[in-house]
Amino acid sequence: MRLHSSGVPRDLSEPVIGKLTRLPHQDLQERSDYIAYGSAKDLDSFEDDWAGYAGLLSTDTASSDPAVPLPRVYAPPHLEYLCADDVVELSPSGLVSVLYRRSSPHNTILTTERCNSFCLMCSQPPKEKDDSYRVGQILRLLELIDPGTVELGLSGGEPTLLGTAFLAIIDKAKRCLPATGLHVLTNGKRFKETAFAERLAAIGHHDLMLGIPLYSDVDTLHDYVVQARGAFEETMLGFYNLGKLGVRRLAGRLPHGSTHGVE
Repeated sequence: MRLHSSGVPRDLSEPVIGKLTRLPHQDLQERSDYIAYGSAKDLDSFEDDWAGYAGLLSTDTASSDPAVPLPRVYAPPHLEYLCADDVVELSPSGLVSVLYRRSSPHNTILTTERCNSFCLMCSQPPKEKDDSYRVGQILRLLELIDPGTVELGLSGGEPTLLGTAFLAIIDKAKRCLPATGLHVLTNGKRFKETAFAERLAAIGHHDLMLGIPLYSDVDTLHDYVVQARGAFEETMLGFYNLGKLGVRRLAGRLPHGSTHGVE
């Protein structure tokens, strides 16, 4: 299954994010959340009433362009699995990025590719680049995700490097998804800052869990694995602050420990 594909863009000057729909919506204000999706035959049900929709994603080729007055992408391959209420982003290059799949219980949002560790086994080594554009994308995505979603993941990189924006994401998730559990993968070092931990606790998210790995109870071994001197002490200070504030966290000693899953 691919979460990215490229098609032929038309009238796309900036990225467009929306939920997919194969059926027209009568509420004009509601339409701005939706991207019409399907073949030319599927789209006949819209009866050329395109006012207010965010865009169009067609499974047909651009040669069948119905001159729809919307930003649109034609015929991106390998995305046949997409369903109604999945959330995608259409980019001016023709890239289609799948941001959320309603049918999946394992949706994870990439917050940043930056990190303040360099773990030996990391499958996604950190990149020093400005990807702050993701924050706006994530805040909009949280407005579009099905509120019946059971759980949502936040990962990186290191999500807490977003600082205030990280807290804004947690707060937005609380307000937009009041029944959804939030699982954040973090190294926990930022929570050594008492004020930052207090600001997270003050949000009062209804079901927040921080997944913080601890690779050894020997400081030098943990620091070696994450390739960051002093990381063990910072993570432990983060644990203490979160514990005092009642913020739920999941610690795991890996790979040699046997306490994975201890709260």
